[in-house]
Amino acid sequence: PETTSLPESGYDNQYSTKNGLINALILVRRDNEPLHWSDVTFAVWEALSASQSTNIQDLRWIVLTEVTNSIGRFIIEYAVPDANKVTTFKPGTEAHRAILGSPNWAVGSVYLLMEHKKQLGHKTIGRIIVFSTALEEEEVEGPSMVFEILDLPAPHNPGENCASIHGLVANA
Repeated sequence: PETTSLPESGYDNQYSTKNGLINALILVRRDNEPLHWSDVTFAVWEALSASQSTNIQDLRWIVLTEVTNSIGRFIIEYAVPDANKVTTFKPGTEAHRAILGSPNWAVGSVYLLMEHKKQLGHKTIGRIIVFSTALEEEEVEGPSMVFEILDLPAPHNPGENCASIHGLVANA
């Protein structure tokens, strides 16, 4: 995978456009940082997709390595009582919603999909997989997560929806 480090901003990601994967290694936004992780990450994803002749809309996975902020860790520790177990959360569950609302990592991933839906297509976060990356010989500060990125159907033309509804009402 391609690795892009931006030490001046604190963002460090790995990218595999062939596998539809962004691995967010480090996310440290300084107070005076003008760009969000989602903007920087999208710009690199877009450039790599173009240079490697891959479809920009083939994003399928965002891996968030070592969640270290206190609120995010609290939410994950509450949702996953056994830190040594791989846990999957499906959309619509309370834990899924709570994790997506946690600062930095999760919110940044949601913003990435929302802010750039014109280029990435209409997407949503499917399963969230939480796991420990702790190894005996390494110190790891927090759990990791994988967000499954799913395609959504394009929204219908509102004019067509109104016409269809009016047609049904008229025929009733």
